Amino acid sequence: MLANKWLGEVRISQSFGIVTHEIGHALGFYHTQSRYDRDDYVDVEFSNISPDMQYNFAKRTPLTENHFGQKYDYGSIMQYNA
Repeated sequence: MLANKWLGEVRISQSFGIVTHEIGHALGFYHTQSRYDRDDYVDVEFSNISPDMQYNFAKRTPLTENHFGQKYDYGSIMQYNA
């Protein structure tokens, strides 16, 4: 079954989400968990994140991000899973 084959270290069934996420970056989207107001919606436990990956959780500022009044999207393709 195609969905059970491996593509590098990522299952093909997972690759669509990863590719979509990376296309989001190419289009200028940032990680949802980096919104300047993210602390109103999620708790980031930096002790559970490898130091070399913590940059993915650095908050943006209102000067560097505009989410156009959109509510926090927990299911966004740009949101890292817990």
